[in-house]
Parts: sequence; structure tokens; C-alpha cells
Amino acid sequence: MGTSSSDFDFAEEIYLSEVLDGSEGGDLQQLDAKFAEQLQFQDAIFFSVKETGSSSTSRQMNIGATSSMRKPKARKSATKAGESSLSFCEICSERKERRQMFPISGCSHSFCSDCISMYVKAKLEGNITIIMCPAENCRVILELEACRPLLPKEVVNLWQDLLCEELLCATGGRLYCPFKDCSALLLNDNQEVIAECECPFCHRLFCAQCHVPWHPGIDCEEYQNLTEDERGREDLMVRKLVKENKWRRCSSCHIIVERTEGCLHITCRCKFEFCYACGAEWTQDHGGCQNN
Repeated sequence: MGTSSSDFDFAEEIYLSEVLDGSEGGDLQQLDAKFAEQLQFQDAIFFSVKETGSSSTSRQMNIGATSSMRKPKARKSATKAGESSLSFCEICSERKERRQMFPISGCSHSFCSDCISMYVKAKLEGNITIIMCPAENCRVILELEACRPLLPKEVVNLWQDLLCEELLCATGGRLYCPFKDCSALLLNDNQEVIAECECPFCHRLFCAQCHVPWHPGIDCEEYQNLTEDERGREDLMVRKLVKENKWRRCSSCHIIVERTEGCLHITCRCKFEFCYACGAEWTQDHGGCQNN
């Protein structure tokens, strides 16, 4: 409802009433002062009512504008869209972005890439190459090629080595270099029985039959009969010299004896008597040995 200045003209009416009803000897100065005070009071009420009405109208306009700007449904749908872009990983129990998930081919399960990588690595470190889907009761097998993009290089190499080793075991051709600082996995695809071989990695010779460093000048059967103390590289070199120079080893104390002259009857420094030609213990009827 509007408000006009005529609604507040009571100050003028009071002034006229005082002039008409007053005596001629009245104090006009007091009357003028009272009239001025009433005018000020009238103006204060008028502007107060005007400002109150304007403020109320303004608030109503603001409330209406705010109400019309609200879009709760849009915010709700935006929240749902954000939640739908996340997937739940059953291993770490966390929600991850779809780009962080690894869907397993052959089943409907998916896990985050970090968890799958750690899962595969743990299986390989346990020498397990047939790795199943981590989901309970799922029999789908993870493939190396499918997992390759998300696995570290060292895990991929370990997986490949284990698969290669299994293949060699199945074909019976697995072979390791006997030198500890090499220990390379080799494939023996030769059908012939070969003893002397060269490692393609460290280029050292070894015996493919005994699986030991190469023992020159001594066959595999004889080598197997040697004690651990006699299988050293220097020991084998001495043994080769003994055979080439036809020296004889005492069968009691194993010292090497060289005959420069004299008969075949040798008395070792350990007092053991033997035949230099055959190495057998010397007896009275051994004089006719033909191995000289």
C-alpha cells in the first residue's frame, strides 16, 4: 500500500488550531517552535515508513530471484555422474578412477593396476607362473601379454624366465652354467652325448655330463670317483701331467712318484711297496708285470 505526504499533515492542523483557539496575548514564538518540532517529527515518520516499505519490497525481490536460481536437481545429477566414474577395488578396498583399473579378460572382475602388479609379483616370487584372477572362486588365468603394460620391467623379465624354465623342464633340456658368477640357464638341444661345452654367456668350458667346470685329461667316470679335494682346477692339471708323463701315484699316501731309473719295484717314503708299472702292491711273484 502506498503512503503520501497528505497522511502526515497533522502538524499544520495543530498549528492552526492553536492560533485560532489561543488568546491574542499568546506567545507566538513558543507556538512557532512547537510547530517546527512537529514538522520534524512528521518528516521522520514519513521517511521511516517509506524506507521500510522499500526494504520489504527489495527483500521479496531478492528471495524470488534466489529461489528462481536454485537448481537442486542439477547438483544431484552432477554428484551421481562423479560417483559413476569411480570403481571399487576389492583388494585395497578403495575407489579408483576407471583409468586406474585393470579389467581382467575372460571375467567381469577388475582391480586397480597397483594391486594387480603387487599380486602378480608375489606369485612369481613364489615360483608360481599360472596366476589366477584374485577374485574368490574365479578360475580365469592372467596372461603375461595382457599384464605386460602395467608390470615393472623386472617383474616381466622374472615371469618370462620362469616360463622359459618350465618349458626346458618339460623338454628335459634344462642346463645351468656351473660357474657361480654366471649360473646362466642354457638349453641342451643336441641329441648327441657331448661332455665338453662352452657357456655362451661367460665363454668358459664346462662338462655337460657332470655339470661341473671342464675336467681336461680325465673322463667323467674317473672324475666322479675323485674326492672333493681332488676336483680343484690345479689338482686336475697335476693329474693330467701325471698321465702324460706316466708318473705313478702311491695308492697308500697318494704321493706322486717319478721313476728315473731302476726296476719297477718302488718303495714309497711311507714304506708302502708297489709296482711302478701298474700301481698294485708289490709281492714276491709280481716280477713279471707286463705294464712296463
